[in-house]
Amino acid sequence: AELVDEEGTSIEATFWREAADTYHETLEEGKVYTFSRGSVKVANKVYNRTRNDYCLNFDTSCSVQESADVIDASVMQTRLKFEKIDQLPVFVDKKAPIDVIGVVTSVGATGSIKRKSDQQEVVRREVTLADESLKTVSLTLWGEKAESDGEKLSAMLEAGQHPVLAVSSCRVGSYNGVTLSTSMRSNVMIDPDVSEALELKTWYETTGATSTMSAVGEGLAAAKAANSAQKRYFNLAEIEAKAPDSEDAKPFYATVNALVASINPDQKMYYLACAENNRKVEEQGPGEFFCEYDGKTYPTAVRRYVANARVMDSSGMINASLFDEQANIVFGKTADRLHELREEAADMYKTALNKATWQEWSFRVKAFASVWENNLRKKYAVIDAKPINFVAETRRVLAALNDM
Repeated sequence: AELVDEEGTSIEATFWREAADTYHETLEEGKVYTFSRGSVKVANKVYNRTRNDYCLNFDTSCSVQESADVIDASVMQTRLKFEKIDQLPVFVDKKAPIDVIGVVTSVGATGSIKRKSDQQEVVRREVTLADESLKTVSLTLWGEKAESDGEKLSAMLEAGQHPVLAVSSCRVGSYNGVTLSTSMRSNVMIDPDVSEALELKTWYETTGATSTMSAVGEGLAAAKAANSAQKRYFNLAEIEAKAPDSEDAKPFYATVNALVASINPDQKMYYLACAENNRKVEEQGPGEFFCEYDGKTYPTAVRRYVANARVMDSSGMINASLFDEQANIVFGKTADRLHELREEAADMYKTALNKATWQEWSFRVKAFASVWENNLRKKYAVIDAKPINFVAETRRVLAALNDM
């Protein structure tokens, strides 16, 4: 849940186990509550969806009471911090949302795409924003925002108006360099009563409308592709050297040809998951698997890999995580099948793991940093695994030699 106080400071709160069951139904958006006996922790910026450096955690010992005082909840609105459009590349592909404000220069027609999770059609509409930095950015409005707000913006442009649009909790993506997208938490405000809106409107009416502007993502996508093509392959020593040393730093991605040197047979290896959403479930009895994520009980579950392996090449060795899709490729069998072997045929289980070692693969590796108990650790995850195409690999090596 996202909480906000009377000063406009927002913070993310997580309720665990029984507390989640207790307060999921009782908490109502827009009401004022007193929260006590929670704990404060440093926020993990990878997952935190507010801009607060801290987060709250509540377990079974917490207390949440609706405020008995008469409080105007309308004043408890998240304080917006608008980012200039030319600064958006800094936030590309980060989890933390941003707030943006700009003059609407164009509105596209409505379209729709199929949502992967349920194959439902979702309406979308592209809106172009500009500000005093003389940069523009494409913002995608989704669902009701695309239909109602998008239609209103389109009508205003047709009438010769150029409204100011403020949007909270936007995601910044890397498509075409830099793009914005609304989220479920986004609030869309047309010509809001804030000083930034008045300044933008004055700027656009005086000089902005006739100024030459360029897209903030212009050239970034091409540069990213060029850099990637220039050196797609790294060795493990280079990946370790380039791994970020800060939790807030962007992960480093690289492709490496390496082999699995060893797999600890005693590790947990997999977890029980809901077949519908892949979230972790707890077995509560025969044919009863409880999913804490959605609070539902399912009749069946599947096992999904979350394994660790020692990966090596001629330059060094790292400990890397293998998730379900990649582990299925490397192990050559599903987690359910490996579990059967582990429970019923220990020798065959160890043989299966041994067969997965000393095989060379083309791995796409993500190197990132995380904090655990105030200790910073560099971590590595295999996000793609493919058999090596030796014909293509020979051509790549020859091309690299020719460039020397």
